[in-house]
Amino acid sequence: MCDRPGCHEAAQKSGRSQRRYCCPACRQAVQRVLDRERKWQVRGTFRGQRARAREYQAARTRRCTDHHDTARGTLPRPPAARPG
Repeated sequence: MCDRPGCHEAAQKSGRSQRRYCCPACRQAVQRVLDRERKWQVRGTFRGQRARAREYQAARTRRCTDHHDTARGTLPRPPAARPG
C-alpha cells in the first residue's frame, strides 16, 4: 500500500529499492505536507518569528515602492529574464 494517507493503491516495487508511494504525485504531496509542518514548527520559535517579521517588512517595502511607481504613471520594471 502507498504511504500517502487516503491512497489505497499498491506501491510499485522496482529492483532493489522498495518504493513507499504508488506514483510521484503521492510522494510530492507527502513531501509538501512534511515541509509545511517543518516551516510551521520553525515559525513558533523566536528566531522563526523574527525571520517572518523581516519577510513581512520586505514585502511591505516592495508594495510601497511599486505603488509609488504606478502613482507617477510609470509601470514597475518587469523582472529580468532568466537565462536558459
